[in-house]
Amino acid sequence: MEHILSTKGMLVFPPVSYRETQACWESFCQQIYGAAPLRLVSDHELKRAVLFVFRKRAGPLLITADTRDEWTYQAALDEAMAAVRLDESGTESGFAGLEGEGSTRSR
Repeated sequence: MEHILSTKGMLVFPPVSYRETQACWESFCQQIYGAAPLRLVSDHELKRAVLFVFRKRAGPLLITADTRDEWTYQAALDEAMAAVRLDESGTESGFAGLEGEGSTRSR
């Protein structure tokens, strides 16, 4: 598990129902942790999850939004790449999450 969380990578949450998202998340956690789902994200965050970014230095980053459309995924990927670049440069300054009502990001 530690290796997965300290490696660069992204987990994309497709635009499917919460039940399907939850099942995929539980399966993912089972594969890397071998146990029950990790409490890295709350149920509320999982319902709005778009991307889960694994960063080497700064730790995981969850990007959430109210909608899962093409624009949302593009904006989330842009933010994720900016976060990875910041992580690689060794600086972790604050940066804006997805713009728009109800859009958040978690560290």
